[in-house]
Amino acid sequence: VYKGFPKNMVSMTVHSVLARTPVGMIAEILVLVGDIQNGSPTDTDLDWELQELQHLSSFVKVKKSEEFSGPVPARMDAVDRDVTGDILVFMDPYVEVWSSTWLQHLILPVMENPRTVAVPLIHQLSKSRTLEDKTDIQPYYSTMTNTFDIQRMKSRFSGEIQETPSTWEPYDTPFFDGPVFAVHRREFNKLGGADEGLARFGGENIEVSLKYWMCRGRVVMVPCTRVGHIPLSSFDIPPVPEGQAKILGVRSSGEYMYYGKKADAETIVTVRNFLRIMQVWAKGQSAQEEFYKAAFGSVDLPKDWQRFLNDAEDDDNDFDREEAARDKNKCENFDWFDRHVLMSIVGLHHPWSTMDKLPV
Repeated sequence: VYKGFPKNMVSMTVHSVLARTPVGMIAEILVLVGDIQNGSPTDTDLDWELQELQHLSSFVKVKKSEEFSGPVPARMDAVDRDVTGDILVFMDPYVEVWSSTWLQHLILPVMENPRTVAVPLIHQLSKSRTLEDKTDIQPYYSTMTNTFDIQRMKSRFSGEIQETPSTWEPYDTPFFDGPVFAVHRREFNKLGGADEGLARFGGENIEVSLKYWMCRGRVVMVPCTRVGHIPLSSFDIPPVPEGQAKILGVRSSGEYMYYGKKADAETIVTVRNFLRIMQVWAKGQSAQEEFYKAAFGSVDLPKDWQRFLNDAEDDDNDFDREEAARDKNKCENFDWFDRHVLMSIVGLHHPWSTMDKLPV
């Protein structure tokens, strides 16, 4: 949560969890609060809301930070310092769980196989908490486009072997939407957690998906757990503060072109995250080259984008930790992921893959 966040969104999330979760299954509900504008005035509405939530239940705890670089650094700091439970459920602060058994269903696959990311079916809500698409209730597989967007597939394969996912049994999916996911704390830490170098919004779900699959884990969709989610795009997000942009290496004089268009500051920071992810999980592979060609028009990164990778390689903390965790866990690469996960689960190669371009 950040200062200036829309009223009552945090309450919607926390109230739904408290009302629909058995008390014995909650260790704590930790609300992370940061200042996205670096020095904005105190948000009295948010402060009052958080105080009311803490009075509501002793499970609710609030952790404040003077800065807000993004949900990933805040979450990882909490994992390192504050949480006590064995199973962690990460939630955006604008979701609503929809049944009294949501948590039991969600964590069961994690208990069966600790190297699992378990995710619910996500239903898009408007800010008035009504379904945006009342027909959007069927299970789906999540894949990733060549622009790092999550794409939903209502069926997999084709022809006589075309299949739709189970409406009740957990099933594998290559990627997941980001609002809610559950992991086992021990295995999450063994894999290095999430990359704390991912700033602001964008890419965490892609990075975690690739990490778990390539390190011989799995991502599982749990159709019996359904969650309503108000998209972040529904809110007015404060622009990237000048000070944070400078820290992240965004140059005001830079020429940042992405898919043929000049990128604004928010897009630049998001694409910076994508570059980090590809540098860890597809470095030197055809997928990285295909991404560069599609996004930047060349296999050689323009100099202003290249600076982000240079900064990442010089990062002695977050980036080195990601590479060390990858090597220690003997994780696979993107080509392996394309063949053994994407093709196996949904019967498709990724647009960056060259596998379907090879001569027969």
